Amino acid sequence: MDLPPFRFHPDPLKSGALVRQKTHCVCCDQDVDFVYVGPAASIHDLEEKLCPWCIADGQANEKFDVEFSDRLPLEEAGVEPEVIEEVVCRTPGYVCWQQPAWETHLGRPCQFIGDATGKALAQMTPEERAAFMESARLDREEFDELMGIYRPNSNPGIYHFRCPETGFNRFRIEYS
Repeated sequence: MDLPPFRFHPDPLKSGALVRQKTHCVCCDQDVDFVYVGPAASIHDLEEKLCPWCIADGQANEKFDVEFSDRLPLEEAGVEPEVIEEVVCRTPGYVCWQQPAWETHLGRPCQFIGDATGKALAQMTPEERAAFMESARLDREEFDELMGIYRPNSNPGIYHFRCPETGFNRFRIEYS
């Protein structure tokens, strides 16, 4: 069975939000071959208990009042309410040090690509680098030092997002 498509998280298997693992989904009460392993903000214990289909069609959100990322940054960016609902309630979140917050560009959510690679960081345009340095509050010396020590899946974490409309790359940094 094919995984459901997620407009703002195009490859949740590659990013690690979904894993191939036989499990029983507590939402649809079905045995499935994939399970969500990312964050799930709910009063219910949903750790490794939801299938991607229940996330995609909104059943998980409806049944458990679960959210998979922080809505506030999207609201502050002026994202349309129905798009916020898609990202927060029907899109797998991503594993990070803090609470997952979705990056935006031009008032629209970006797609989550995964942990930033050294290659992606090295290929930033001057505009992308300036946006990252501003959001991370880094001066040029701190940025250069960070590029020298950064390793994917480590501390600090740098998460890669891409605007689906313009291709602009956004990066989010978090420390443990």
